[in-house]
Amino acid sequence: MRRYTVSGSWPPPATYRSTSTRCLSQTSSRRVSLPGALSAAQLTAISGSVVAQRRSIEALKAQLSSFDEQLAVLEQILSPLTEWSRTWAQVEERLLTMSHGPAAENPDGSLRPG
Repeated sequence: MRRYTVSGSWPPPATYRSTSTRCLSQTSSRRVSLPGALSAAQLTAISGSVVAQRRSIEALKAQLSSFDEQLAVLEQILSPLTEWSRTWAQVEERLLTMSHGPAAENPDGSLRPG
């Protein structure tokens, strides 16, 4: 094999052809992936990933929709309970106000409810 130095001349183009032919023949049993094939494989992988992400988003939408329906039912249940609780608090307040009328003293000096 002939060595070429920087100051020497470059090998003739036929040398490149024979070298590339030899490399291709040695790797033909290993099946070389060409850049276009790699690009196609990468795009296929990206496309599959996008499809999977969109399916995941659809599943999340379904879950959120279900959760929203559950919250709507809870809201409907809580509305009357909130009103009832407010009314009950007002009744308690009135009962406490009525029982704290004017205080009278017992004969022993303690206060008795009026």
